[in-house]
Amino acid sequence: MKPFDMKAAQRGDKIITRDGNEVKFIAYVPSAQVGCQLLVLHGTSVGCHYSNGEYIGKEEDEWDLFMESPEVWVNLYKEDDILNSVEGFIYTDQASADRAAGDQRLGGKAIRIEM
Repeated sequence: MKPFDMKAAQRGDKIITRDGNEVKFIAYVPSAQVGCQLLVLHGTSVGCHYSNGEYIGKEEDEWDLFMESPEVWVNLYKEDDILNSVEGFIYTDQASADRAAGDQRLGGKAIRIEM
């Protein structure tokens, strides 16, 4: 996960919580009470956060905010099993990687790589 970035959040970049749920940016009010300058929508609940994305009340919380990191899914093979090119071995989601997997895929599953 990438650290929370206020400017990116204000631009509309995707925000996620520590536990991976997407939240929606509502407002940033610098003059508001410390710990409640950043407001986001967690499902149907409004969350009050510090400007750095931390949720109030605890050092580390499942509602702490981060920026979504792009991810790819990769099918890995022994070097001898790869035909002349690696093109097509990197996918945007796990389902696509699984559909395209060959019998010789290492580990029997696609590997998620966070960029």
